Amino acid sequence: MLKKPKGAESTLIYLFFHFGFSTLDSNGKKKYASLKISTGEKVKPKFWNDKPVYRIKETKAFPEFSEMNARLDDLESKIMTVYRRIVNDGEPYPTPERVKDEFEKVIGRKAKDVRVGVVNFIEGHIKEIKHLRSENTVKKYNTTLNHLKDYSASRGKWLDFTDINIRFYNDFHQYLVIEKKFSDNTFGKYIATLKGFMNMAFENRLTDSQEHKHSKFKVLKEDVDKIYLTVDEIRKIYEYDLSDNKSRERVRDIFVMECYLGLRFSDMSALSSENFYNAGKNQFLKIKTIKTEETVIIPIHPIVREIFDKYENNLPSSISNQKTNDHLKVIGRKAEILDEVKVTKTVGGKAVTTVFAKCDLITTHTARRSFASNAYLAGIPAISIMKITGHKGEQSFLRYIRISPEENATKIAGHPFFTS
Repeated sequence: MLKKPKGAESTLIYLFFHFGFSTLDSNGKKKYASLKISTGEKVKPKFWNDKPVYRIKETKAFPEFSEMNARLDDLESKIMTVYRRIVNDGEPYPTPERVKDEFEKVIGRKAKDVRVGVVNFIEGHIKEIKHLRSENTVKKYNTTLNHLKDYSASRGKWLDFTDINIRFYNDFHQYLVIEKKFSDNTFGKYIATLKGFMNMAFENRLTDSQEHKHSKFKVLKEDVDKIYLTVDEIRKIYEYDLSDNKSRERVRDIFVMECYLGLRFSDMSALSSENFYNAGKNQFLKIKTIKTEETVIIPIHPIVREIFDKYENNLPSSISNQKTNDHLKVIGRKAEILDEVKVTKTVGGKAVTTVFAKCDLITTHTARRSFASNAYLAGIPAISIMKITGHKGEQSFLRYIRISPEENATKIAGHPFFTS
């Protein structure tokens, strides 16, 4: 296509290459992007044939048409070859920028000397994969990126890959935990994400540094008290009359289902009657989870079946996680889930203890933790629960179980070790 198709003077010819690359806009709709690059050739618009041929007219008034069209044919062939090679080499969704860089190498055009650092590497990766990853994953990547940008600006320092070392780790901790008053757990989440990006950079041969794998470059995980709801508390919530507020009633019903299924909040919206099936006298739910893409099979509790029937096998669409959490706290208070809970965590480098009413700590994730804890207390083997929750190791699973010392003692009191 021409740069200035309506002019009288010679104008640049652009190559447009469409290969299905797309991103998602703020509304979740696909936004397609193509590669636009100058061919370096010029022609007067009156000698140009637009679609469908996009070539110079065969006319005696422009005797060079044959040679120039041959050069355009050659460029078209080369861009197709470059794209196929990138895809065949294991990049099924290359960006226009990636294709352009490789194309300019092939035609001998000097590429811009772009300095690749940690921040722009992460920015580029997010652009490439944001239409392939979940909204929460992209949000996690962007949050880490923004904190790295803020840190870089506060220190007046460009972050090279070689800068991601133990000295950086300690100073980044100082910045986020001491100066910004974040918790150690929050810092640990950003470090875990950064370590993942550094692994990608190493695999792509952008750096030889592996200091992020050092034992002192660790992901901090503080065992902050997280609540679970007992079977009696779940029943109190389920039986509380919310008929005067249908929105909260729907939130409550889906939450209670989660308490007996152990699924993540993101998986609930995918449930339909097709997920349920009978095997002999038993009924099961089978679903491929969104986060891990693993198939889990869960026995159906009568309350799950009751709620699903209530909505005629068509669960109401879920609202945002934050709004759901807000509703759950109100529902918990109305159902009188009011026990005091002390929560201690490190904030700004200091241990801070806060007392909450239990209802104020209820979130969507409480349902999944309640499922695991109640199943464990009921005597279901840990390995069987892990098949549903997706925990890979028993150590991480047991940190998920939030039973008290008294509950644990009661659970094992009848064991032959204590009775014989």
